[in-house]
Amino acid sequence: MSTIEIGLLGELRLWSSDRVIKIANQKGMLLIALLAHVPGKRHRREAIQALLWPASDQRHGQGNLRFILHQLKRIFGKEGALLSDHRSIWMNPDLIAVDIGRFEMLVRTGTFEALTSACALYVGDFFSNATGLTPGYEEWLLPERERVRELAVPPFGVCSRSSFGAVRCRTQSTVRSATLRLIPTVSACMPL
Repeated sequence: MSTIEIGLLGELRLWSSDRVIKIANQKGMLLIALLAHVPGKRHRREAIQALLWPASDQRHGQGNLRFILHQLKRIFGKEGALLSDHRSIWMNPDLIAVDIGRFEMLVRTGTFEALTSACALYVGDFFSNATGLTPGYEEWLLPERERVRELAVPPFGVCSRSSFGAVRCRTQSTVRSATLRLIPTVSACMPL
């Protein structure tokens, strides 16, 4: 079975070794981002229904979720990357690779090479193309997006202070502009 790659840094992207995976349904994209954020974490069906369809009654929320799950399982195929039982839904951590997990591991490692690699992985804000958000989903997404932005500051700071690192990571002007988008107060301290 091939691993499904999921990009959560920048726009949501999915692919495997032989294909790009398109998710046309916005609610499907929101569900994939939620589940892939921490692969293996089981999310209660009721909590997902409340997050994605807060105005729906229980019966309609359950129907909406079943419909989205059916669509997503057809898209992912029979590989078992998306799992569910009568209570929970989760992504199989053995069959998916998520960029945000690698990014966080590289930042924790903290070596110059790791931070340079983290710089290259950070192509934009966490799930930047999320639209149609419910208030509950925003309450989950926006603090997480900010947390990931703050994690990105050290890698970009290291890359911008080192000419050698800036060349390996990105050009210095690109690093500076990316850091300006991340946190303007930190980047204002960087040399031009």
